[in-house]
Amino acid sequence: MLTGSELGRAALYLSNMNLQLVKAAGVRRMQAGRGVGARLPGTLQGAPVQLVELSRSIPGGKAERVTPLGYRTARRSLPRLLSSMDSADPRLVVAQMIVDAAERLGAVPGSNFAGSDSKGEISDGGATTRVKHAARLRDFEAMANGWPLDRRKARANRVPRVALAVRRRTANRYSVKVFDALCLACVDCLSMDEILRRHGWPARTSYRNKVRDAVLKTLDLIALEMGYAHAAKKTI
Repeated sequence: MLTGSELGRAALYLSNMNLQLVKAAGVRRMQAGRGVGARLPGTLQGAPVQLVELSRSIPGGKAERVTPLGYRTARRSLPRLLSSMDSADPRLVVAQMIVDAAERLGAVPGSNFAGSDSKGEISDGGATTRVKHAARLRDFEAMANGWPLDRRKARANRVPRVALAVRRRTANRYSVKVFDALCLACVDCLSMDEILRRHGWPARTSYRNKVRDAVLKTLDLIALEMGYAHAAKKTI
C-alpha cells in the first residue's frame, strides 16, 4: 500500500505527464517547427492550421504570390466541405464570416479586475459585442432560410429549410435543418457522416449528398443575398 508521500509523487508525475501530452498536442495542432514563418504558440485553444502558399488574382488572369518564396502561411484548417474551394469563392467567404461571428460570440472578453473596458469606461462584460455577433448570426440564419431580415417582423411563423425531413417517426431520428447543418460543417468542422449520425440518420451516400448539396446551395444563396458574385460552379 502506498504511503502519503508516494501518492503525492505519483500524482505529481501524472500531472507532469498530462501537461507534456497537452503541450505536444498543441505543438502538432499549430504545426510548430514545420516550415519557415511565424506561428502562434502551441495551444489546444487555437484552431488547427495547415501550411499553404497563398496567391491572389491580378489583372490579366494571372496569379501573384502572397506568401514569400520559400515560406508557408499558417492558415486555419478548413473543413473538408470547404477545403477544395478557391480562396476567392464567395461561398468560402460567407462560410468564414459565419465562423467568425460564431467564434466571436463565444469568445468575447469580459471586463478587467478594475471593472472597466479597454477604453477606460465602465464595461458591460462584453454584452454589447455579444449582441452584435448574435445579430449577425441571426441575419445569416434568415438569409439561409429565405426569411426577411427585418427583425421587427414576427418570427413565430418562420419555417426553417430542411435538408433531410423525417417522413416516418423513428426513435432518435430528427430532421436535418439546413442552417444547423451549415454551422455544424463550417463552425464545428463535422463531416457529413458525423452530421447525419448526430441527427440519427445512417451515413448513406444519398443522405450525405443531400445534406452536402443543401449546405453548398445555402452558402451560394447567402453570397448572392450579400451581393457577391455567383459562386464557382465547379463540383466540390
